[in-house]
Parts: sequence; structure tokens; C-alpha cells
Amino acid sequence: MSQTINIFDFHTSVMDRYKLFSKSFLSIDDQQIQKALQNEGHLKTMWPDPLIQFNPSYEQGASTEKLITEGVLTSGMAHVFKNFSLHKHQEEALRLGTKGKGFIVTSGTGSGKSLTFLGTIFNEVLKNPSTGVIGLIVYPMNALINSQTVEIQKHAQRYRDSAGHDFPVTFGQFTGQEKEDVRDGMRANPPHILLTNYMMLELMLTRSRDKQIREAIFKNLQFLAFDELHTFRGRQGADVAMLIRRIKAECTNEIVCIGTSATMTGGVTALERKTKVADVATTFFGNSFTAEQVIEESLCALSAQFSDPLKSELVNAVESFQLVKTSSELIKSPLFKWLERSIALVFDGSSWQRGKSKTLEDIGSKLSEDTGCSKRSCIESLRNLFTNISVINETISELNDTNGSRIPFILPFKFHQFLAQSASVSVSLHRGEERIIDFEGMLTKAIDQVQYPLYPVVFNRTSGKPFLCVRKNYLGNTLDARDFNDSWIEDGDDKKFQCGYIIPDENAWNPEEDLWNLPSEYVKEEAGCLTLDKKKKYLFPSPIQYNTAGQFLDDLDAPLSNALRGWYVPIGFIYDPTSGDLWNWQTSEYRKLSRVGLEGRSTTTTVLSLSILEAMGKLGFPVKDTKVLSFSDNRQDSSLQSGHFNDFVSTVRLRSALVRALKENKEISFFDIDTKVFNALNMNISDYARIQSDSSLMESRTRAIQSSMKDLLKYRITSDLGNAWRVNLPGLESCGLLKIRYKDFNEITTDPVWNKIREKCTSYGADFGDIIFSILETFRKLLAIDSPAFFTDEAIKRKMEEFNSNLNSDWCPEDKELKAPCWLMIKKGEFPYGKGYSQSIGPMSRLGVFIRRELGRNSKDGKIGTQQYCDFMEEVLKLMDDNWLTSFEVKTKTGKSERAYRLKADLLIWNAGDGTVPNDSVFRPRTRSYEVLPNEFFKNLYENSFFDQRIKSKEHTGQIDKDVRKTLEENFRSGNLAALFCSPTMELGIDIADLSVVHMRNVPPNPANYAQRSGRAGRSGQPALVFTSCSRQSAHDTHFFNDRDGMVSGQVTAPRLDLLNEDLLRSHFNALYASMVHIQGIEDGKIDNVLDMEDPDLPLKEEVKAAFTNSGQYEESVILKWNKVVADLSSALAASSWYTNDWAAGNYRGIQETFNRSLNRWRILYKQHRKQIDTARRILDNSSIKLSSAEHKEAKRNEYLAFKLRDLLLNQRGGESFSEFYSFRYLASEGFLPGYNFTRLPIRLFLDVHDTTETLSRDRVLAIREMGPENMIYHAGSKYKVARAQIQETANECDQATVCTQSGYILLNNEQSRNTDPWTGSSLEGNTRTITDLLELPDAIGEKSEHITCDEEERQRLGYQIDTWFRCTGDVSKLDEIRLMGGDDILLKMKYIPSAELVYVNMKWRVNKDEGFVLNRVSGHWKSHGYREEVLSGKGKGSKVKPEDLKVVKLYTKDTADALYIEPLRVLELDYAGRVTLQYALKTACERVFQVESSEIGITPIGNPDSPNLLMFESSEGSLGVMAAMVRENNIWKKVIDEAWRVCRFDEEDYVEKASYKDLLSYYNQPDHPVIDRFLIKDTLERLRSAQVEVGRAESGTYEEQYERLLTQYDTSSAVEKKFLDYLYKKGLRLPDDAQKRIEGLFCQPDFYYEPKSGQNSLPLHVFCDGSPHDRSEIQKKDTQQREAILDMGHEYLVYYYTDSLDELTAKRSDVFRKVR
Repeated sequence: MSQTINIFDFHTSVMDRYKLFSKSFLSIDDQQIQKALQNEGHLKTMWPDPLIQFNPSYEQGASTEKLITEGVLTSGMAHVFKNFSLHKHQEEALRLGTKGKGFIVTSGTGSGKSLTFLGTIFNEVLKNPSTGVIGLIVYPMNALINSQTVEIQKHAQRYRDSAGHDFPVTFGQFTGQEKEDVRDGMRANPPHILLTNYMMLELMLTRSRDKQIREAIFKNLQFLAFDELHTFRGRQGADVAMLIRRIKAECTNEIVCIGTSATMTGGVTALERKTKVADVATTFFGNSFTAEQVIEESLCALSAQFSDPLKSELVNAVESFQLVKTSSELIKSPLFKWLERSIALVFDGSSWQRGKSKTLEDIGSKLSEDTGCSKRSCIESLRNLFTNISVINETISELNDTNGSRIPFILPFKFHQFLAQSASVSVSLHRGEERIIDFEGMLTKAIDQVQYPLYPVVFNRTSGKPFLCVRKNYLGNTLDARDFNDSWIEDGDDKKFQCGYIIPDENAWNPEEDLWNLPSEYVKEEAGCLTLDKKKKYLFPSPIQYNTAGQFLDDLDAPLSNALRGWYVPIGFIYDPTSGDLWNWQTSEYRKLSRVGLEGRSTTTTVLSLSILEAMGKLGFPVKDTKVLSFSDNRQDSSLQSGHFNDFVSTVRLRSALVRALKENKEISFFDIDTKVFNALNMNISDYARIQSDSSLMESRTRAIQSSMKDLLKYRITSDLGNAWRVNLPGLESCGLLKIRYKDFNEITTDPVWNKIREKCTSYGADFGDIIFSILETFRKLLAIDSPAFFTDEAIKRKMEEFNSNLNSDWCPEDKELKAPCWLMIKKGEFPYGKGYSQSIGPMSRLGVFIRRELGRNSKDGKIGTQQYCDFMEEVLKLMDDNWLTSFEVKTKTGKSERAYRLKADLLIWNAGDGTVPNDSVFRPRTRSYEVLPNEFFKNLYENSFFDQRIKSKEHTGQIDKDVRKTLEENFRSGNLAALFCSPTMELGIDIADLSVVHMRNVPPNPANYAQRSGRAGRSGQPALVFTSCSRQSAHDTHFFNDRDGMVSGQVTAPRLDLLNEDLLRSHFNALYASMVHIQGIEDGKIDNVLDMEDPDLPLKEEVKAAFTNSGQYEESVILKWNKVVADLSSALAASSWYTNDWAAGNYRGIQETFNRSLNRWRILYKQHRKQIDTARRILDNSSIKLSSAEHKEAKRNEYLAFKLRDLLLNQRGGESFSEFYSFRYLASEGFLPGYNFTRLPIRLFLDVHDTTETLSRDRVLAIREMGPENMIYHAGSKYKVARAQIQETANECDQATVCTQSGYILLNNEQSRNTDPWTGSSLEGNTRTITDLLELPDAIGEKSEHITCDEEERQRLGYQIDTWFRCTGDVSKLDEIRLMGGDDILLKMKYIPSAELVYVNMKWRVNKDEGFVLNRVSGHWKSHGYREEVLSGKGKGSKVKPEDLKVVKLYTKDTADALYIEPLRVLELDYAGRVTLQYALKTACERVFQVESSEIGITPIGNPDSPNLLMFESSEGSLGVMAAMVRENNIWKKVIDEAWRVCRFDEEDYVEKASYKDLLSYYNQPDHPVIDRFLIKDTLERLRSAQVEVGRAESGTYEEQYERLLTQYDTSSAVEKKFLDYLYKKGLRLPDDAQKRIEGLFCQPDFYYEPKSGQNSLPLHVFCDGSPHDRSEIQKKDTQQREAILDMGHEYLVYYYTDSLDELTAKRSDVFRKVR
């Protein structure tokens, strides 16, 4: 930045614009609600004051010179760290690193963590010059590597400038982004420091071509550093931890391991936090770390050298603030001292800690309290101080840039503005002042300790009257609250429930008067009175009586206590009594009604982004700095948002240009509209042309490009005349800026030829001019417009060729975007091919209804008959033909000729509006007069906006090609791109120069994500703005909207890693094999190189098989190396149920089969594509099929697509490592090699994208939802429909399953023969459900649907009914069981299922009654059930599809995840509602305790539907270690239960409602809202909080039962055994698994026995309790022999001698004697 940011002006400018937008859609006509909103609603529920967060200074460490003098650093480091001032944490780290000790640094962003490991490695190379890779630095993202390389280059330059010669430390990137010759250079001459990512490091360890650099690492490596350690979690983190062990096992030297991380939680004291981080580092690196090796940040107060400010000094500073010019003056100023020591920092008695973020209002209140000055004057002085800080930091930034210095900034700060998407307004059913108005999303609220239900309120967009969202529940005659978006009712329940609204005013409608204004087709006259037609009555309001308790009766005469009366309005209503609006039955509720504030998240984000850019422009930001970065956690949301932004901007730009053109010209004809708007746009040709440069364009080429642009403008301006009514982007007519006239209208309508029609209209009491004008308007708004040069199929095809040739991608339409307009017909006919399509203006059309009413005013029925109408219209259209219309003849089904009409385009005249909104009697009819006011926000936007070409956006996600992403980053950095909407790909390490604003479209998963994202802004010491949009439909967003500081100032939970996963270890064993032995054929990246492509079965090539067969000679060395890799895990592995001494050997000998099996998916895909090519070719080679036929065209397209997909499989894009089917990546995704962040066993969607094919991958659990039949996928500005399945003959061989309904256990195929439930052991008779026609979810093909437009606020997602069941392997009784005990009662019982198999079945579309999906087994296309019925009945005319080609299937997929089966026992007395409530409380608690995303933890009711158990599982890729932690970590369940208590807010005495969006409710659990009640689980949670936690095996029973069993098994004559047993019981330590268990093969019977257990004793343990008889020598001799024999068996033993201290014994073997209750 070249100037100081006035953060207050900036923030105010953005928020003022944003508030105007949010208020522009609605005027509330309810004074009580409006008053409450003005008093607290908007402020409290939509835009609270921003939090101000400070970045305090770090404590200074020793100087470089001092460290050199002490011998910590070598003398050459003086040149590296010249002019450096080291922080204390940097000094501490360097002292450890240079001694050869590993360390972990945890601190905030911008604290110079990377300097710690770079300085350590620099020092070693300078001290001991050598060759080879000395330091290996691994990053989670390439962006971090790029940034770090720049920093090392700065260090090198500083060294050269100071020392006068080159920097002796060499360095290089090895990421996959470099050209191959660069990597070849590093292979030949490895640098001292190699920067890479973990995936490339895996390839370096595995590929033959990297052998040279690999050996340079193994031989010379001394330091291994990992940046952003906290991000390595779950399966990805476990893979990296195993990768580290493989590197260390190969290296000659002892490796010093280093990590840097954001600050992690782990305890209250520093020791507790450091110990937790040390444990994480030990697991991650496989080296032992202690708390002393963990270094936390040390903060300091810059003003601490000065005394505390006196009150008088503070008062003087407040009353007469003085700006200062230097940093020294600033630091010693009284107000700065107060701010730094009272707000930015908090002293805990021993050190300075970061203060919590606060609002300016809160800071001002604190200052007012300390000074006695008014809060207003305190706030004003603080504003001046913040501005002064910004000015000083700008000066420091300029000095640093000029001198290359590193002067630290002084107390930089950020504004964190959280925004709610809309205000949540709920009311009770009371009237007057008693009515409760709530903004918290409560379901109930109390008056005098009586709970009253609350109902969400929406408002009529025209009248502003309130509508209360209700669900009529006829089971209890109660009005249930529902969300505005929630109208779903289970199939068959439509008689029990009805969704609609309550208008709480019995006078809102007077049918006796108003029915006369309704169209006659809706009413009947009986005895001189009008009544609603019985067939249409359900679409109209009906009277209802209700009371404040939520009881209701439809019968007004039935008795109801304290009854009030109002109107019930059903969903889908066509008449609004508050405004008189008449709606089409298909009109969405969203068009009729609105919440308070903002409805659309995408429009909200777009308008906020534009407001930010506008504010930057007004405040004089340089163009390159005028930009905004916006984050979303879902890459499809980023794609949607980018497309929305661009379409919004493009539409506004076009409309604004039209407004400017109309101001200059007043009216414009169709002939001139393109030129006038083109001139008003005033664009450079480079803005829209498909050219490299505009400097060498010939004049003829320029004219051609400009002509294409004008033609496109004509299409777009004309299409904008349509009747598509955008709520969030009202058109020019809705803003009073445009009126459309028709050329010579007055002249033509006064022609005598119209006399007969005019007289007829007059006789009917209708206005002739209005009738004719309405007909023309209908043609215009339905876009039935004709121009042979533009609006024919041939013209569009020709123009599209020109557009593709002349216009760039920002302007060129999609292939199917331009469509020929429709024709209008009174009676629809069958159009010939190529003539387009028709819409009706028949008697029942909107125009027909309008004209029939107008001409039927004097008739008995209130409208003329259908034939009268048809005769009238034929006469009118005949007169219009050739004057205003063009037509042609069409045959109807009966063979009769009818005419189809279009409006001549050259009759259209665009006129400047007069500030009023035109009435629309055809499409927006009303029964009473109601003035529609222009939308002032958009009127202002259209009149004053002038977006240049840089105001556009792009998406930046993992779905985008890496080269494209790099270009986007460069354009954004330089300012050529104003908005970038990204997924977390931009979260780490990408330094966007001078970025002042970051926006988040949703609240990030945890504080670490938030810190990284917000840290992208304010990089030069300047203040920055961080906006976070919070969705009211997300419990996570709502929680942190209410606990904003918990997100802004929070810390990240230490990651958990589970390394005892068999699939994990097998993939790394295979990688070790590939590294040491090599797998022939995979080196060049192509799978087909290892297969015999001539054989239809695609077997392995003989030479590949031979290579595997001949690898036996390496077996011993590979296994030895493997044992070294897992050495630190050996004890834990020995205790696992699957790892044996022969495990590695078995995997080695079976590796050929494992490798071969991993290629099966590739084989299936290749065979499918080959079959598709052959099938298509048979049609193309068939001369009897016409080239113009649909069948031939479809075959041509299928062949083209199949060839592209086959090329993708063959990796014929150049063989680079990031291709989907690059051999190493493919093998990783199939689980043969380590997967890291590659999706394991993914479902792939192949997208047909212009001249290429792109592939999107999703994990199976996500894919069954996102890639279900006909769902929409958003990518690169377009939408793709999942139209086809990649199937072959497998579709004929569906699976079948039986579900055990009492447990939720699923039996697949052959397992169905069982008679008992494997989980419960009970009989299955009468307790099963059979599911047939199960098809495992196949890969799919996505067909491009359309361009993303600003009509879309959320992604279009089809709702599926997806059921979840589970399976597991092994003996259920051996599973670890957690029991929460209340005295002798088991309250809650949980079984831990490691690697449970979860089975997800997509049963149907949620809105469908029919189960399953219709699949064309020949083509793979998904079809509707209606289509299938037509084919089965023979009604599908022209279809060649046979009935047997169509099969109804249910899709399923399987996933492996750690799970907990939770069984609330009867003693808790929880009914269905209580169990459902407990489910959400536990899930939310786990998310908060473990800081995981909502999508990463799944929980579902399972088993008996009336009293279900709960299955909680890890739903992310790989294991997060959360479920394992529930079993292995002491007190973790207590933390979860305590957090569940806090979730339910039981400590808030004033909170008496059942639930709200602040706690248990969310958009996603709406179907359960009626039953969620936190009070149902209060007693349960109270009992669970005080319960004892026991951990044992399921077969052992409770702790008490196990103890009682052992008392019956031990040798009762032995007092020593009894003493031993009683001691363990009283201390709550783990009891023996058995007593007096004889050892097979030995004449020996130890007293007690402990089975091996993960995390405890790794070997079978036998316990001897030796009393005084064992003092005899002969017995001691026998004891020695027996116990040595036990060791020889690979077991271990422990002796408790009767004089020993049991305290010391159990402490010594704490791994065995773990506290379990």
C-alpha cells in the first residue's frame, strides 16, 4: 500500500452499502416487530460490532553476535542474520537445533517460525561444509514452498551483500511444478536443503528415476523439518508419520526432527500444553520428545520499559489526543501503554499472554471505566490512536522496503466482522404487548414460568404483513413450528400433517367482499353469494382458531380454550389476502415471502464483495490492491460463488450501460440497441476479444470482433426483456429505469381495421388499448421474438461460430446458452424438426385468463368462454400478423392447421423509465390496488456502477489444473483479477501482496483455519478487514456467530494419529517394496505398460509376473528394513489382533496378487470405454442409419467421449505426476501405495469439457450424495448433471442384503443364511428387512447442463434417502467396551469397533414415493420412473429402449471407519425423542472437544426404530483417532459429557426453551426439530457426568462383574492373591482377564493372566503372587525354570512377592495397571 488505511472509514463504507442492500427487499408492516428490530434485532442478529484483534510483539532474544560468541552459531551466520533481531522463541529453538536436538515451535502467524529450522540447517552447512541433502523441509502445500524459497533467496542475497561472496548453502524445490530438466539437475547435484511436499517425497522414495537424489538423502540427511505440524491429522497425518519412519530407517545419520505449528491446546499450564505437544511429536516423528523440546511464543509489551500511565495522563490523552510521528513517541504515549497492557496483552503473573479480541465499544467502555471520561470521547480517542498506529506502521513498512530492514511493526490489528445471513425472527401466538418477539431461534419461551411455542416469521414481499411458519399436526391438533425452507412431509403422512402459515389477524381477509375480485374459475355463486370452488379451496386461506399454547381447530364452532382467530395459508397458495396478489400454483414461496434481511448466500457474498471493491475505489486504493479473497470450505461452493459473481457483474454491467445509453438517447430501437449499449460500455477490444494483443489488429479483424460483440449484446439485451423475475437482482423495469414501447403502437391501434375488435372490447367493458398492449407484452416477456438474422437455429449456430472465433471466454456464451425463442399458439401443435418449440396463449394460459376476465366483466361467470376467447384471439392475431407479428402454419394432433406467432423484434423500443414500476396484469395480477415501489439499492447500482473488465472473479480450488491456479495467483497478486473465490487451497502460505480484505463464506471448521485465512490480509503491518458470513441454517456457524472470540482468538486442538491401521501399514510396506525391489512397468506413469493389452482380460504381462516371482532374494532385506521402520510401534502392534510375526512375510509373498487386484478398477474402466467405442462404431458403420438421425449423432458423441476417456486412462496427457491415472497416483488411490490426501478408492466423475475430458474424484461416502443420479456438479463456471453411470455387465448382477432391525447390522449376499444377529446373538426371526437390487456405486459421466448464473443461491442438490448400517469382522465379544456406571447400574454402554465397515444405501430420491433409480443397462443413462412406465406400457413412441434394458436399482457403497456403538440402557429411561436429542448433543460435543468439522463425525440412530441405539463414526478419509481416543485416553468421556452439558446450556438459568439454533438445532436436522428437547436428557447428562468410566472387553462384563468372577476363580487359600486382587479393585486399576489359567505346553498355572492389549501390555502377561512358601530354595528353582520357559514362548511374566509394595509394582508397570474406572 502507498497510503495508510483508515480502517474505520473503510469498514463504515462497506457496511453502509451492505445494510442498504439488505434492507432493500422488504418493508415490514408490523410496528411491534419493526420496533423490536430497530431496537436490537438488526444489531444483535445480523451485524454485531466487529471484534478488534491485536498482534502483539514477541519478546526479544539474544543477538546473533552473542550466540556466535557463545558458540551456539558459527561465525558465518552473522552474514545470514545481519540486521536481524531474533525473538526469544527463535533463540531457544536455535540453541536446541544446533546441539543436535529436535524441537517443536508453537506460535502465532508471522512469528518467524521457519527461521528456526532454516537457521539450524544453515548453521550446520556453514560450520561443516559438505555435499548431499543435509536438510529436508516438508510442507503440506506447494504454495508454502514457493513462499519459503523466496525467503531463502532473501537470506542468500543478504549473505552475498554482507560477505562479498556467494551463499555456500544450496537449496532447491522438488514439488512436481518444476520442469524435468530442473529436477534432473537436482538429481545430479542434490542441494543442501531440499524443499518438497510429502507426496513428492513419497515419489522420491519410490521411483527408480529418483534413486540418485534418494541416496543423497539417505547418506547425508541430518535434519528433517515439517512446517504447519497441526495440519497433519487423520489418515494423511498417519501416512506422513509412516513416511518419516521409512526415511529414518534408510538414513545413515541420526535424524534431528523439527516441527513448527500454530498454538495448540493441551492444558491450562505451559507444562501441560508442552507435554501434549511433545506426545503428538513423539507419535508423528517416531522420536521421543519431552516438554523441554517444545517452545512456545514469548510475548512482550513494548511499553513495559515505561511506567504505567497515570489516570490524569489517560484523561488528558482522551480529552486532547495528540498524533505522534515516531514509533518511540507512540510506545510511550499514555493511551498506547493502556491499550497494549490492558487490552492487547494480559499478564498472568509470570508472562504476557494474548488478550481476547474485543469490540471498540467494549474497549471504550473499559477506558471510560478507568478514566471516568464519557464512553463517546473514549471511543473517539481510540479511533485516533488506531489511526496513529496505522500511520506509524506505514512508515515502518516504507523503511523496510527501502532499506531491506526488518523493523517489527507496532501492535498491528484487524477488524473481524461477523455477518448473519438473515435475522431470525420468531413470535408467539399472543396478541398485543403480550406477544413474545425473539431473535435467538428459540422454539419456546416462558412467560410467568409457562412455556409458549414460538414460530418463525416471514413477510409478504408486497404488503410486508407477517406470516408465521407452521406445520399443522392433526395427531394432537397442535401447531408445530417449522423453518421457512422446511415443507417436507413423509410419504403417506399428508393426512396427518400440513405445512403452511398463520396470518395472526382475523381481519386480514373479508371473503364476502374479496371473492368478487377473484377470477371466476376459483369461485361459485350460490344463492346470490360467492364461495370458493371446492376443487380450488385448498389453495386459498381458510379460517382457523388457535390459542397461545399452540393448539388449533379448523372448525370455528368447536370449543377451544382461550381461542384466537386468524387465517391459515397453505404452502403453494395462489392468493395472498394481505396484498391481493394472485400467483400461479408453480410460483415458489421465495417469490411471495421473505425473511428479514438477506435470503441468498451467493448474492449476499457477491454484493458484499462488490461493496468492498467500491469502498476501496472511493478511498483511493491503488488498482492492484483493490481486490478481495473469499474462502469456502466446499470447492463446489467456490465454483458456484465465482459463477454467481461473474453473472451478477455481467448483468449489472449490461443494465448499467443500457441506463446510460437511455439517458443519452431517451429511446432506442432494436436496430440500434446493440451499438448504443456497446458505446456506453466503452470497453477496450482486449477486454472481450479472443486475441493475444490489440496492437497489431488489422481494421477488418477489429470490425469483425466488434460486430460479434454487438451481436452478443443484442442477444443478451433482448433476453433480459423476459419475465424471469429475480428476487435478488430486480430488472430495470422493477427499478423504474426502463419502459418498453412498441413502434407505431398508437398509429396502428387507431387504424379503422381495428374497429370491430375495439367495439367488442368496449361492449365487454374492457379497454381495447390495454388488451392489445398486454398481448404484445406477453410475447415480449415470454421472449417469443422474431428476427431472421438472430433468432433462428441456423442464425444462432452461425453466430456461435463467430463468437467462438472472436470473443474471449469471459464473454463467449456456452454452446447451449443461446436458444431460439419460442412461438406462441392458441392451440399447440407438433413442431417440425428445427422449428423450435411453442408455448400456449390458450384459454388457460396467463394471458388467456387475463383476457377472459377483462372481456367477461359483465358476464355471469365473470369471464368469457374458452371458444369465445379462441375466436377473439384468432381475430386479433390475424390483424396483428404482418404488422407486429410473424407466423407460420403448424399441424395439430388432429391434423388441423394452426398458426404459431412471434413478435417482430424491430418493433421493440427501449425507453428511459420515469421512476415508476409498470403494472403487470398478466403475470402479476392483483385483486386490489397496491403500489409497487422501485428497489432503490439496485436503482442506484444501475445508475452509478461502471465495472471495468478486471471486476471479475475466478475459482481457486483443488479441482482446477495447477498451471491455471498459478496463473490465477499471479493475476490476483498483480491486481488484474479483483475477486478470487477459493477453497482451503489458498489457506496456507500464499502471500498475496497488499491484501486488505478477506471474506469467508462460512465459518471455518476451527480457529487454526480461521487464523490462516484471516492471516492472508494485513501483511504489511496495516489494519485489515475480515468478514465472515454465518448461515442461520448451520449450527456450527450459529455457535461461532454467538461466540465470535472463540473463533478469532481460539487455539487448535492437537492432532490425533492412529498408526495401528492395517491398510495404512500395508500400503507403506508395499511402498518399501517398490523402493527396494521396484515394480516393473510403472516408472513412466502408464498403467497399460504392466498389462497385456492384447488379451481381452488384460492380465499382467509375463515379464511383470516374472519380476515379482524372482524377487524372493530380496525378502529378508525388505523385512529387516520393515522391522526397523515399525520398531517404535512394535509393542503396540504386538498387542493388536491382526499383526503377527509373519505379517510382513505374508504381505511380501502376496504382493503380486495385491498389486494385480489393485488394477481391477482400471481394467473395468478400460473395458467399458472399449465396449462403448465398439458399440458406437457399429452404429456409425451401419449405412442404414441416417447421418442426420438422433441415433447416429448420439453414437458419434459417445465414441468421441469414450476415446477421450480412454486416453485419460492411458495417461496420454504427457504422463505428468498429477494426472488422475498416473500410475503412482492411481495405485495410491486404490490403496496399494500410501494415499496421503489422494482420495482412497474414489468414485470418479468424467466431465465432457470442450476439447478435453476432466475427472473429478470424491470419496465414496461423499460420492453417494454428490454423484447420485441426476445430481448437479459445479465446476469451472458450469454445471454438470450426473447423467450416466459407467457400467458394464455388472449392472445385471446386483447384490442383496438383510438388515438386522434390532441392531442395524447388515448381512450381504452369502451372509444372509445366518439365523442369529452377529451383534446381539439374538434370533433373526421376524427381526429383518431385505433389500434387493443393490448396485455398488459406479463411476459416472457428467454432461454439461448450463452456465452458472446469479439465479442460484445454493447448489442444486437432489435430496436422497440414504440409510446407514454397519458390519464388523472378528469376535464381537473381544471388542473394547466402555461402560458409564452409576453405582451398580450401567447407564451407557459403548463398544469400540476399529475399522467398522459402514454400508451406505441410497434408497431413492427423497421426494419420490418409488424406491430405487431407473438405470438403462445398455447406455448407462439414468431415467425417471415415469419414463420406465411409458416403456413398459409401450407408450414411449420412437424409443428403441426395451423394457428389459431398464432396471430399478438401489446404489450402495462401503467405507471403513472407526466407530462407537452407543447403547443407552433402560435405566436412563430415554424414549425415542430423548435418544435423538442425546445423539445431537454428543455429536456437537465431540466436534467441539476434538475440534473437527461437522462432516468429519457422523452419528445415526440404528437398530430398533422405536428405541434406537446410536452409531457414532469417523466420516472423513482415514482415521482421525477420535473414536480410539474415547477408549484409550483417560477422562476423555468426561470432557465429552461435560461439553454436551454446555451444549445444552443447562447452566444458563434464564434459558428455559427446549432447544434453539444456538445449541441443538440446525438446518440439517429439521425433520427432528419437533422431538428435540434438551430437558429430556438433562437427568441423563447429570447422571453421566458423575458416572464412573470403565473400560474392558465386552465378554468381561462390568468391572464389578469381572471382579466377582475373579473372586470365584482365584486360589482362595492364597491371601497374597486376594490382597493383589483387592488392591487393584479398590484403586480402580485394570483387573486380570483370567485367573488360574494353565499355559498350554507347560506344567505351569500362573495365578492371573492379562491378554495383550493395544496401548498396554504388548505380550501375554502372566502374574505370579508368591507367598512365603516361595521362600524355599527348591520352589524358587522350579519357579525360575517355569518362568524362563514363559519367556522362551514369547510371553512375559510379573511377580508380586508378598513383601513387595503394590504401589511401586503398579507404578512400574503402568502400561498394564491402567486406571479404568
